[in-house]
Order: sequence, then structure tokens, then C-alpha cells
Amino acid sequence: MTYIIPDLDIDISQKSREDMLEKLHHIPASKINEKGIFPHGVGIYMCDIPQDRISGLASIDYKHAEEDLGYIKIDFLHNTVYDDFNSRNEIIDSLNKEPNWGLLYKKEIVEKLPHINNYYTLLNQLPLIDSVEKLAMFIAIIRPGKKYLIDDVLKNGWESIIDKIWLKENNGYQYKKSHAIAYALSIIVAMSKFN
Repeated sequence: MTYIIPDLDIDISQKSREDMLEKLHHIPASKINEKGIFPHGVGIYMCDIPQDRISGLASIDYKHAEEDLGYIKIDFLHNTVYDDFNSRNEIIDSLNKEPNWGLLYKKEIVEKLPHINNYYTLLNQLPLIDSVEKLAMFIAIIRPGKKYLIDDVLKNGWESIIDKIWLKENNGYQYKKSHAIAYALSIIVAMSKFN
């Protein structure tokens, strides 16, 4: 029998993250190597997983726990995008407006955007990004397992990778469209501060 283990990411503000974690019974995920046991950073388990008594971290490396043992890790990510908004309605309003796509071609703005802040030069080499879908594809092609698609986009445009970008690679790597769309939307929310 094959089990499909969900990949769960939750993006919340830093204050909400700390408040939420205080209320949840959880065990922080760990990275374990020959040098010792270290916090994963954002991953937690909300199930009973063996726990290191000294550090309080899970006593099983997060990769082994997920891939071999079936434990489900949840990544509680701090997303500063939401810090400048006073309500959920403000965030929704920012998503309901057509983004100013030209902001992706201003270095001083791109450097302040999540996920793509180090990719201004590449953004300017590729065909125009003027939709959520193209921005999501850009987020995918800057991942190590999908960088080989950059040449296709440079030569033949975004349409040339539509049938390849979300597929699982022979080595098992896959960048999920749902993650890329969510990240693209968070970038659009961040861009709205500069309109």
C-alpha cells in the first residue's frame, strides 16, 4: 500500500505564529547530522513523535521521519507580507485589484519582495510576467530542480513550459503548483504596498 504524505505549509505573521504555537501541543522538528541535533526552524509535529529529552526537539531527523516513518510535519512559516495589514479584508482587497506588473521590473521594489528578492536580473532577462500563472512559473523555475527550464522560457516564452513545469522529475523532484500560486499571491499582496 502506498501512502501519500501531505506537504503542509502555513504562512502566518510572526506574532500569530508565536501565539498559536503557545496554544498547540507540538514537538519541534529537527535536523540531525554527524555534528548533532538542530532545530528545523519552522517545522513542527502535532503528533507523538519520539522527543530528545535534552533539546526538546524530535529525536528523528525530519527527512527520515517523513519519508521512512510517515510522520507529518507542518511548516509554520513567518510571512512578513501580512505585517503591514490591519485586517483580512485589506489583504483580500489587495488581491482583488489588478497588480501593477511593472513593479517586477524595478530593482528597489523586487529586492523587498518575498521569494524573488534575489532574482531581479533574471526577471529582466525573461519574457514579461503579467499574470499570477506566469509569476508562479517564475517561482518554480528558480528552484534547483526546475532551473533547467529557464533556457526554454528564454528561447520560446512561458507557454513552452506549461506542460512540463508542474510534472514530477525522473529524480522524484516536483514543485507543486499550489505552492507556487500561493507564493505568487503573497508577492502580489506585498507589491500592493508600493502602488
